[in-house]
Amino acid sequence: MPVAIRVRCWPTGLRWARSFTKAGKVKALLMTGDNSEQYYNEPEAMRRYALRLGVPYAAIVLDYAGFRTYDSCYRARDIFQVRQAISGQPGFHLDRALLVCNAAGGGVSGRGGGRAAARGLLAPFDVL
Repeated sequence: MPVAIRVRCWPTGLRWARSFTKAGKVKALLMTGDNSEQYYNEPEAMRRYALRLGVPYAAIVLDYAGFRTYDSCYRARDIFQVRQAISGQPGFHLDRALLVCNAAGGGVSGRGGGRAAARGLLAPFDVL
């Protein structure tokens, strides 16, 4: 079962991820983002919002070192051992994320407004 990875562009993506979690289509949400400054913590902000949406606490995994899309893709594959993932992004962000993560050797399909979303929801772990 894939993991839904949130890189950017929330809260829209978190509402999408919540629906996939509730439907049992993903086993976890990997929330990856920047936490490089004392008062700036993207993953924690995403977690708080997801919890308000009703996502179970146990379904949320945080990555505090997702400074760039490439970092998030690389870390999902090598640190968190993600082998299949879905990324939800609006518009051109999805195409960019799929391209970057595919180049990083991930295996991600997309959901969103970009052209890549039209290729289907699940693909072998090649993109995020």
